[in-house]
Amino acid sequence: MESIFANRFKRFRKSLDLTQVELAKVAGLSQANITAWESGKKGTKPSRESLIKLQKAFDWLDIDWLLDGAGQMKIEKQVIAEEPHVEYIFE
Repeated sequence: MESIFANRFKRFRKSLDLTQVELAKVAGLSQANITAWESGKKGTKPSRESLIKLQKAFDWLDIDWLLDGAGQMKIEKQVIAEEPHVEYIFE
């Protein structure tokens, strides 16, 4: 029986339109791990190191969503307006 995590992970991979092999190469992970995570056997989940690799490869991925289902898959990036550059000239 697949776990909720396994379903979310598979949904993430399929949203990228990548095979397990392709995702492994892009993220620097092993295909065996990805297969195990998607199978959901014995509550298999990524290690902290694997999560860091995923976050580096896909900076928009919300790890909280992946692990707990909290929030959305994609993090909405907020653009912070920079203050205008002002130069003062004193004579």
